[in-house]
Amino acid sequence: MNLRALAKILSVLLGACLLLLSASWAYMGASGAVKSSTIENCVVVGGFLLAATPFLVFPFPARLAKALLVLYLLAIAVGMLCLAFQPALPTKHPAGIQVAAITLVVLLVARVGLALRRKSSR
Repeated sequence: MNLRALAKILSVLLGACLLLLSASWAYMGASGAVKSSTIENCVVVGGFLLAATPFLVFPFPARLAKALLVLYLLAIAVGMLCLAFQPALPTKHPAGIQVAAITLVVLLVARVGLALRRKSSR
């Protein structure tokens, strides 16, 4: 086994561990075992998922890794929109959170659209 294959295996294992840590934190937050707000739990889970992403996409070819990353970012953006527009938002400034969620979605869609347009113009 060469060093590249070992690096890919370790990368996937580390990414899977971070993914499991994120899932367990989400479960603990949903069950009420962790005494923090929904927004804080989502930030922690999102942070662990964001840390796990490069490790999980490393073994794949570059084109597939980019597509997986875009899908992951779209999932985070949709999750942020769902959290920002929930009826019982536990914050004093819901407009700021809603503007941030909308801004993330708009910037992500614009970035992907510009990249696709640049690719098709070549």
